[in-house]
Amino acid sequence: MKINVVSIFLLLLLCSSCSLIFRTMFGFNKIASINIDDYNDFVSKCKDNDLSMRFFISDSSYIANISKYGQTTQFKDYLKQPMQAFLFFNDSLKFFTANCLVPPKLPNLNWNYQNKFEEFPPKNTVNLDSISLSFSNFKIVLPELRGLGNYNYIYIINWNLMTERQSFNLIDEIKNNIKKFDKMDSVSVVLINTDDFYIKSDVSF
Repeated sequence: MKINVVSIFLLLLLCSSCSLIFRTMFGFNKIASINIDDYNDFVSKCKDNDLSMRFFISDSSYIANISKYGQTTQFKDYLKQPMQAFLFFNDSLKFFTANCLVPPKLPNLNWNYQNKFEEFPPKNTVNLDSISLSFSNFKIVLPELRGLGNYNYIYIINWNLMTERQSFNLIDEIKNNIKKFDKMDSVSVVLINTDDFYIKSDVSF
């Protein structure tokens, strides 16, 4: 059986959610500044009266500092990805995902890859031992996170206007997962805009 080398090459590129082809096909658009009207529109679409949700805009130091908690070069790169989600229980990290860890499902990313969101907490597809992060670390990096209230679980979702459509899909997947397992009263969802880091850096993803 003949193997089409070109087809295999394209498939490998598409299977990497960090590739240039991915960024083009899935709507990544680097922006020069944060348009506050666009930001407010996005937040309005994400708000949900059934959930505790808080919204913050981070500066460029936030992602730079969070990425230092990766134990390997690979995980430091994961922590610089534009879309990330962290779920903490009693300060301990229980779930992590990022755009580099899920495959495409045209025309979007398959955030529910391997049915990870069919349980709560969602199923991990990476070894959390390679990320030495606690919620306390986040509160040091971003002091605004202190005083969120008495919740068993804290979700941190890093998103940006640069990846607007895919960011929205990730947030929607997480909201649906919380509701599906009736965790609305025990989870606080924190959405952190990270555009400033990508505006000011030349990091590739």
